[in-house]
Amino acid sequence: MTGFLFSEDREKYERDRKKIERSKIFGTPEFRQAYRDYINSTAWKKLCEKVRHRSGNQCERCSQYFTHLKIHHLTYERFQHELLSDLQALCNGCHQVADREREQQNRKKFLQAGQEARYENARNTYLTKKYGEEWYMYDGNEYMYDEFDSWLERKNEYEW
Repeated sequence: MTGFLFSEDREKYERDRKKIERSKIFGTPEFRQAYRDYINSTAWKKLCEKVRHRSGNQCERCSQYFTHLKIHHLTYERFQHELLSDLQALCNGCHQVADREREQQNRKKFLQAGQEARYENARNTYLTKKYGEEWYMYDGNEYMYDEFDSWLERKNEYEW
């Protein structure tokens, strides 16, 4: 598709494409803008009415009745394509608590993903230095992985 665009148009297309991709990543400025736009949409308002109807004006956490309930995202994995089970009708107090809990879960996932990425990078570096760039093509990768894990354990024993 981009082959027929002038260079200025191609650059704008690439910027817009990246902006759309980043609008799906929780916490980015593009996500926050997409969130604001979505929260004001009729599609979101219809979805909120379904969740409120399901709850019967009862907070889905503390079970107390309120005239005004906020709709809380349990997850943003299906942002703009939520299932009713992705959403909860909550009173203001429960909504604040739920937001904090979700933030803590997201932070934990972020840290875990970073640890996994560091482990993968370290393993790749170790095996590349020991066996060369094509190490992943060899049979017996499991042996190599075990070898790396043993090396990592020995290395960690000596670190203070």
